Amino acid sequence: MTDSYDQPEDLDAAVVGELERLKRLPPALLHALGSGLTRVKHVGDRSYELKAWSQPVAGTLDSFVILVGVLEPGSSRPSHLGGFLTRADHPYTDLSQESLQSHYEP
Repeated sequence: MTDSYDQPEDLDAAVVGELERLKRLPPALLHALGSGLTRVKHVGDRSYELKAWSQPVAGTLDSFVILVGVLEPGSSRPSHLGGFLTRADHPYTDLSQESLQSHYEP
């Protein structure tokens, strides 16, 4: 059984792993994520939704943000959030937590 103190680190690792997996995809496929792809992540005896989605960047035609978040049961906002910016001419740029929050739309 997983100690509850380990859960945030396990969930952060799940987000990082999903982001690394997504960075291997071409920008066209990343853009096609649209409203998202959801997988279930088990940590200890709890299940969490690990969701990845894309959002266009306002004012650009070829830039969008890829977000990965962990949704805990009963919550509509991710408890863990990671992401990166991608453009056709540049594979990706990691985003700070502050920047991620500005792109996150509930």
